[in-house]
Amino acid sequence: MKQIFTLVAVVGLGVYPLGADDKETKPLLGTWSATLWEDGDMSLKEADGIPLKAIITKDAFAFDAGTAKKSKYKLDFTKTPHEIDLTPEGGSKKGKTLKGIWEVKDDTLKLCLNPDEGDRPTEFAIAKGKSFVLMEFKREKK
Repeated sequence: MKQIFTLVAVVGLGVYPLGADDKETKPLLGTWSATLWEDGDMSLKEADGIPLKAIITKDAFAFDAGTAKKSKYKLDFTKTPHEIDLTPEGGSKKGKTLKGIWEVKDDTLKLCLNPDEGDRPTEFAIAKGKSFVLMEFKREKK
């Protein structure tokens, strides 16, 4: 659980989309509840009660685990999987670029991030020797 709160505090994600139109961002919009969290130290599933949500609007992307810090973001829809670059506005990672990938299929959002400045994940998996974090979210019903 400590790692979840560390990532949220570092990455934060009250973010603003750059270079995306409404059609591209529409599948991301909504409130998402975490169903999977994996990193080099732990693996949590929905049954474990993961205290994390992603709330995504046209203008903001926020992780909610009690507190959050803002990051700007840039989406690249031309790559498969789609890429996301986060630039935190505060904390120890302020101004650094954190690289990740994402995809939405039906009501599932997958996100794999490198919470350290460095390599971008290339697949939705935890890589040996890397600090990647894999998260899956289920869209909440309105």
